[in-house]
Amino acid sequence: MRFLHFALFSFFLSITAKSFEQTKFLNGFYINQNGDTVKGYTSLKSKDQGYFEFKSSLQEKPVSILFDTCKQVGQKDRILETWLVSRNMSYVDKFSFDIINQDSLINAFIPLESLYKGSYFSLYSYHDIKDHFFIYDGVSMQELRVSYRYLTDWEKMQNVNRNMPKYLITPVYKKQITSIVGQRLTKKQWELIENTGYDKKSFIRLFKTLNESDD
Repeated sequence: MRFLHFALFSFFLSITAKSFEQTKFLNGFYINQNGDTVKGYTSLKSKDQGYFEFKSSLQEKPVSILFDTCKQVGQKDRILETWLVSRNMSYVDKFSFDIINQDSLINAFIPLESLYKGSYFSLYSYHDIKDHFFIYDGVSMQELRVSYRYLTDWEKMQNVNRNMPKYLITPVYKKQITSIVGQRLTKKQWELIENTGYDKKSFIRLFKTLNESDD
């Protein structure tokens, strides 16, 4: 009886594993550097490691493909485009509140996910140790950045508040967007920029407004 129970358990475990293996592969495609579109099934589970998995059919064994060998990878309603970009790797540790990788930049080909495509400005994102957001103005791709720095000794002396922060956060992205949009920026758009947080929902709302016609 125990053997039967073990056999049944192993059988259902095998079925579950196979089912999971198949469900993580969804209808998709990729476009190689020659511009050829290859349709099949893709898994983006390993996208943070710089590659994705592809199958021509669900019955085949997957092959791993580097993102930098492709122009674009699609899966259902997700589109990832490969770009050579610079991104800021500094962030604040949630436990020690120390600034990690201060003033550290990385230049690399990475898959940027399209969050919003507009007539004037488009929004993209990427996640590694933190969230990154990018703006594309039809000419160049640029990361929207936040900078961190520790307080100077003078600043500490000027503030005796016990709740004084250990570091200062500068939302550089607000000046970046203002500069990129330029003269076509309306008062409504400027006010929205000033009140936009560094998160997906806030940026999508902002980019929808930035792409409104000023005619």
